[in-house]
Amino acid sequence: MKRNVIISIVVLLVLTIVLVTVFASKHTKENKNEKILDSLMDVFTNTISDSTGTDIIEEKSVYGKLNGNGNGIQYFGIVLLHKDSVENIDSLISELDAQFEFVGYSAQKDSEISSKYLEHRKLKFDTVVAEEAEYISIYFFNSWHPDSDLLDIAGH
Repeated sequence: MKRNVIISIVVLLVLTIVLVTVFASKHTKENKNEKILDSLMDVFTNTISDSTGTDIIEEKSVYGKLNGNGNGIQYFGIVLLHKDSVENIDSLISELDAQFEFVGYSAQKDSEISSKYLEHRKLKFDTVVAEEAEYISIYFFNSWHPDSDLLDIAGH
């Protein structure tokens, strides 16, 4: 009887240690990839604000396994602007293209964010985008980052 109690306590302790380790590991890994995404978004939004001289209406970003098969951490960021606030979109895209793997823009017809880079995720702007409104979205996608934590569960 006493032996069964001791075994139960040992098993409970081992399970507790395993769960705490997994939780702490997951939290640390997400923070590293979140920091990378935050850094990418800072560069992205600052470049757009500096080049256009206007304020960004809204921004969204996400990391993880966003499209394709296999494992890996990918990064996606998008901003919403008034279409008339960007005078030379081609120049801005060229400037961003030098800093990110893939960059593009499109007319934003509603609040849903549609992109071939978001095959496994759904994003939506909080801003109500009406059909007749004139908004543009500018986005980036990086399929990898040299400092990514590839053991992060979000990449699987």
